[in-house]
Amino acid sequence: MSNYTKALIPVDDTNTILNVTLQVTLSQIIDMDERNQILTAYLWIRQVWFDAHLKWNTEDYDGLDTIRIPGSYVWRPDIVLYNSADDRFTGPMDTNVVIRHDGQMMWDSPYITKSSCKVDVSFFPFDAQQWQHLLVP
Repeated sequence: MSNYTKALIPVDDTNTILNVTLQVTLSQIIDMDERNQILTAYLWIRQVWFDAHLKWNTEDYDGLDTIRIPGSYVWRPDIVLYNSADDRFTGPMDTNVVIRHDGQMMWDSPYITKSSCKVDVSFFPFDAQQWQHLLVP
Protein backbone atom coordinates (compact mmCIF):
# COMPACT_ATOMS: atom_id res chain seq x y z
CA MET A 1 0.00 0.00 0.00
CA SER A 2 3.01 2.30 -0.10
CA ASN A 3 2.04 3.72 -3.52
CA TYR A 4 -1.70 3.70 -2.82
CA THR A 5 -3.64 6.96 -2.70
CA LYS A 6 -7.17 7.05 -1.37
CA ALA A 7 -7.86 10.30 -3.23
CA LEU A 8 -8.10 8.55 -6.62
CA ILE A 9 -10.90 6.30 -7.79
CA PRO A 10 -9.48 2.74 -7.74
CA VAL A 11 -9.55 1.76 -11.42
CA ASP A 12 -6.72 0.87 -13.82
CA ASP A 13 -8.19 2.96 -16.64
CA THR A 14 -9.92 6.29 -15.99
CA ASN A 15 -12.44 5.46 -18.74
CA THR A 16 -13.63 2.48 -16.69
CA ILE A 17 -16.88 2.76 -14.77
CA LEU A 18 -16.65 1.67 -11.15
CA ASN A 19 -19.79 -0.13 -10.01
CA VAL A 20 -20.73 0.24 -6.36
CA THR A 21 -23.49 -1.92 -4.89
CA LEU A 22 -25.49 -0.48 -1.99
CA GLN A 23 -27.51 -2.51 0.47
CA VAL A 24 -29.52 -0.43 2.92
CA THR A 25 -30.88 -1.97 6.11
CA LEU A 26 -33.30 -0.08 8.33
CA SER A 27 -32.20 -0.78 11.87
CA GLN A 28 -34.51 1.57 13.77
CA ILE A 29 -37.04 4.34 13.23
CA ILE A 30 -35.88 6.90 15.75
CA ASP A 31 -38.59 9.49 15.16
CA MET A 32 -41.46 10.22 12.79
CA ASP A 33 -42.33 13.91 12.92
CA GLU A 34 -45.75 14.01 11.23
CA ARG A 35 -46.12 17.77 11.54
CA ASN A 36 -42.83 18.59 9.78
CA GLN A 37 -42.89 15.40 7.69
CA ILE A 38 -39.41 14.27 8.69
CA LEU A 39 -38.32 10.71 9.34
CA THR A 40 -35.26 10.12 11.51
CA ALA A 41 -33.84 6.65 10.96
CA TYR A 42 -30.85 4.56 11.97
CA LEU A 43 -29.53 2.74 8.90
CA TRP A 44 -26.71 0.36 8.06
CA ILE A 45 -25.41 0.84 4.55
CA ARG A 46 -23.22 -1.83 2.96
CA GLN A 47 -21.18 -0.70 -0.02
CA VAL A 48 -19.35 -3.22 -2.20
CA TRP A 49 -16.92 -2.43 -5.04
CA PHE A 50 -13.65 -3.65 -6.52
CA ASP A 51 -10.37 -1.79 -5.98
CA ALA A 52 -8.00 -2.57 -8.86
CA HIS A 53 -4.99 -1.59 -6.73
CA LEU A 54 -5.62 -3.78 -3.68
CA LYS A 55 -5.18 -7.35 -4.92
CA TRP A 56 -2.75 -10.05 -3.86
CA ASN A 57 -1.91 -13.67 -4.49
CA THR A 58 -2.98 -15.70 -1.45
CA GLU A 59 -0.12 -18.17 -1.99
CA ASP A 60 2.38 -15.35 -1.42
CA TYR A 61 0.83 -14.61 2.00
CA ASP A 62 0.38 -18.05 3.57
CA GLY A 63 -3.22 -18.41 2.34
CA LEU A 64 -4.37 -15.01 3.63
CA ASP A 65 -7.45 -14.14 1.59
CA THR A 66 -9.17 -11.40 3.61
CA ILE A 67 -8.06 -8.48 5.76
CA ARG A 68 -9.83 -5.76 7.72
CA ILE A 69 -8.40 -2.26 7.92
CA PRO A 70 -9.75 1.15 8.96
CA GLY A 71 -11.91 2.62 6.23
CA SER A 72 -9.99 5.88 6.39
CA TYR A 73 -6.98 4.14 4.79
CA VAL A 74 -8.68 3.44 1.44
CA TRP A 75 -10.81 5.11 -1.22
CA ARG A 76 -14.49 4.91 -0.35
CA PRO A 77 -17.53 5.98 -2.37
CA ASP A 78 -19.20 9.25 -1.47
CA ILE A 79 -22.95 9.04 -1.19
CA VAL A 80 -25.35 11.85 -0.42
CA LEU A 81 -28.89 11.66 0.90
CA TYR A 82 -30.65 13.73 -1.76
CA ASN A 83 -33.89 14.25 0.20
CA SER A 84 -32.11 15.05 3.45
CA ALA A 85 -34.03 17.20 5.91
CA ASP A 86 -30.87 17.97 7.88
CA ASP A 87 -28.15 20.24 6.53
CA ARG A 88 -25.75 18.97 9.21
CA PHE A 89 -25.41 15.51 7.67
CA THR A 90 -21.86 14.44 8.43
CA GLY A 91 -21.74 11.08 6.69
CA PRO A 92 -20.87 7.66 7.98
CA MET A 93 -18.92 6.56 11.01
CA ASP A 94 -15.38 5.37 10.33
CA THR A 95 -15.68 1.59 10.43
CA ASN A 96 -13.38 -1.09 9.05
CA VAL A 97 -13.34 -2.15 5.41
CA VAL A 98 -13.12 -5.85 4.53
CA ILE A 99 -10.70 -6.41 1.63
CA ARG A 100 -10.61 -9.70 -0.26
CA HIS A 101 -7.55 -10.89 -2.16
CA ASP A 102 -9.35 -10.31 -5.50
CA GLY A 103 -9.83 -6.60 -4.71
CA GLN A 104 -13.42 -6.82 -3.50
CA MET A 105 -14.07 -4.16 -0.88
CA MET A 106 -16.99 -4.36 1.55
CA TRP A 107 -17.76 -1.48 3.87
CA ASP A 108 -20.61 -1.54 6.41
CA SER A 109 -21.32 1.73 8.13
CA PRO A 110 -24.12 3.08 10.33
CA TYR A 111 -25.88 6.34 9.48
CA ILE A 112 -28.44 8.41 11.33
CA THR A 113 -30.50 10.18 8.69
CA LYS A 114 -33.28 12.74 8.60
CA SER A 115 -35.24 12.70 5.38
CA SER A 116 -38.31 14.41 3.99
CA CYS A 117 -41.27 12.08 4.00
CA LYS A 118 -44.79 12.86 2.82
CA VAL A 119 -47.10 11.75 5.61
CA ASP A 120 -50.78 10.94 5.04
CA VAL A 121 -52.72 10.26 8.24
CA SER A 122 -56.20 10.47 6.71
CA PHE A 123 -56.85 6.80 7.62
CA PHE A 124 -55.32 7.02 11.11
CA PRO A 125 -54.97 4.76 13.05
CA PHE A 126 -55.03 2.37 10.07
CA ASP A 127 -52.71 4.37 7.84
CA ALA A 128 -49.56 3.11 6.17
CA GLN A 129 -46.65 5.30 5.20
CA GLN A 130 -44.13 4.94 2.41
CA TRP A 131 -40.79 6.62 2.54
CA GLN A 132 -37.86 6.94 0.16
CA HIS A 133 -34.22 7.56 0.85
CA LEU A 134 -32.70 8.94 -2.34
CA LEU A 135 -29.01 8.11 -2.21
CA VAL A 136 -26.85 9.59 -4.98
CA PRO A 137 -23.12 9.40 -5.71
